[in-house]
Amino acid sequence: MNPTAAFVGKRLNKSIYNHYGVLLYPENTKLTTEQLFILEQQKIMLQEDDVDGLNSQAHYVVSRAVAEIKQFFADCRRSDTIALDHLEHDILPLLSEAIDHAQISLLLEELQVADDPTYRHSIAVALLSMLLGRWLHLEEPELRLLMSAAVLHDIGKSKLPLELLNKPGKLTEREFEVVQKHTVYGYEMIQRTKGLTDTHAAVALQHHERWDGSGYPHGIAGNKMHVLSRIVAVADVFHAMSSRRPYKDALPFCEVMTELHQSAFGKFDALIINVFMKRMMETLIGSHVLLSNQIEATILQINTDDLVNPLVRTAGGQFLDLSKDCSVNVVKLLPSATSLVPDSRSVAKRRMPGD
Repeated sequence: MNPTAAFVGKRLNKSIYNHYGVLLYPENTKLTTEQLFILEQQKIMLQEDDVDGLNSQAHYVVSRAVAEIKQFFADCRRSDTIALDHLEHDILPLLSEAIDHAQISLLLEELQVADDPTYRHSIAVALLSMLLGRWLHLEEPELRLLMSAAVLHDIGKSKLPLELLNKPGKLTEREFEVVQKHTVYGYEMIQRTKGLTDTHAAVALQHHERWDGSGYPHGIAGNKMHVLSRIVAVADVFHAMSSRRPYKDALPFCEVMTELHQSAFGKFDALIINVFMKRMMETLIGSHVLLSNQIEATILQINTDDLVNPLVRTAGGQFLDLSKDCSVNVVKLLPSATSLVPDSRSVAKRRMPGD
C-alpha cells in the first residue's frame, strides 16, 4: 500500500508551503488522495507529526470556555461588578491557549452553533479581535488589553432579564431598546471594578457605535471611537452575521463578506475592514467551499480587486473565476477544510526526502 494513503482523511496541524514559499494547503486541511498526490509530485513528504486525526479537542476547549464564561456572567450578575480574578486566572489563559491552538478554525466552527449564543459570542469576538489585532500588528501589551476588553464587550448583558436574552424569536422594538442598554450597563460595571481600565469601559460602551455616527448608545463617529472599540465592532458583527441563532440561520459567507465590504464605506473603520477581509480571504487559499450552484470547490487564488469572489476549482476539475461569473458565489466554508488562522508561529517546515 502506498504509505501516503495512511494520511487520507487526516488534518494538517500546520500549513504546508512548496519550495518557493507558496502556500499549498493551510493548517487544518482534511487531506484527500488528490492533495497527497500533488504533495508527492512536489517532493514534499509528510511526517506523522504533520497531521492529526479527527479529534474532539476543539469541542472540548469550547465547552470549557463556554462553561467558564457562563459562570462568569452569573457571578457578575450577582455582584454587579466584574469577577476580575475569574477573568484573569481562568478565562484569559484558556482563550490564550485557544488562540494559539492549531485547530483554530474548528474552534470558530464550534462557536457558530446556536446553543448558549451569548457566551459563545463573547468567546468568538475575543478570538476574532485578537486575530485582527495581530493582523494590524498591535504590540503584545495592547493585544492582551484587546482580548480582555473583547471578552467584556457584552458583559452588560448580565444585567438583562434572562428571558430576553434567551428569547427564541425576533425582539420587539421595545425589547430591542432594553437590550441596547447593555452597552451602558457594561460601561458602569467596568468603571466600578478596580483593576480594569478606561479602555475596557470604552469598548463595552462603544462596540455598537458606527463610523458614520449611526450607532448607539451616543451616536459618536469616526476617531471619537477608541481604536480597540473599532476592532471589536468588526469582530462582533462578523460573528453575529455568520452564526446560527434559534431565530435565524447564518448568512451565506459571500453575503457576510460583501456586507462587510460595503460597510467599509460608512459604518466601520475602512482600514480595519480591509485588513480583516484581505487576511481572512488569503488564509482560505486551499480551503473547500460550497458554491451557490451546490457544487463543492477549492479556493485557488484570491482576486485582489474583488476579495469576495476568488478563483476556484470545482470537484470536477473546472476552473471558475467568480469575479467574472456573477451567477455563482461562495455560500459556505466547508468545515472539513477551512482554516482561518495560519499564524507565522505555526508554519510547517518544508520537508525534502531524507530530511
